[in-house]
Amino acid sequence: MKASSRRGARCAARGSAVPLALVAALATALSVGPQASASAASSPYPLTLQATAGLLFSKQDTFIARSTALDAAQDRDVALVSSAGTTRWGVLNPPCGATQYPVRSLDAGHSWSVEGPALATDWAGGSLYCATATIAVSASEVIYVSDSVIDVSTDVGRHWYQYVWAADDWSMTRHVFTDGTIGLRVGPDRWAAGSSMPVHSYALYRYQVAAHRWRRVAESLS
Repeated sequence: MKASSRRGARCAARGSAVPLALVAALATALSVGPQASASAASSPYPLTLQATAGLLFSKQDTFIARSTALDAAQDRDVALVSSAGTTRWGVLNPPCGATQYPVRSLDAGHSWSVEGPALATDWAGGSLYCATATIAVSASEVIYVSDSVIDVSTDVGRHWYQYVWAADDWSMTRHVFTDGTIGLRVGPDRWAAGSSMPVHSYALYRYQVAAHRWRRVAESLS
């Protein structure tokens, strides 16, 4: 229960003039989703996902400089494309059979340029870090995810922050918040065995840009 709700409940218990119905209404209004977030200890979804600067296993011996335009052959190797208005983001070289790069198009996919360092590469064990989906948020903001990794840039690929979920059993899609902040909907990967999350559960995470952190703001465990 949030602090304001607890204060209201104490007042009511002491014979305050605050009606219990009003206390309940305030508690409901303070809920931010279909079900108010449970405590970190009781939820299978972490309260915060702290990202770290850089891309942990971004192999640099085949580095392509940022803003490099792709040639015609490379254009054909762009996939996992997602649109944000007139801008498209995608991945060069999926699936993870070669070094993956984040790429962007400003002309509906007719031409592409590299917008960051390698996301991951096909080295022993490296497929864990390979992107399997692109989430285009805006012309300058993009998220790349797999079932265990979140890579995000909010400045057209100049800086990247990564969160790694070692359990390797998440399914992640975009969630649109009404205030325009970056969001993710996280649920159990349907292919994962022995997941700690109920089959139909999910959690909503909001990205706190200044802190480079994802914050759980709502969840449903049913």
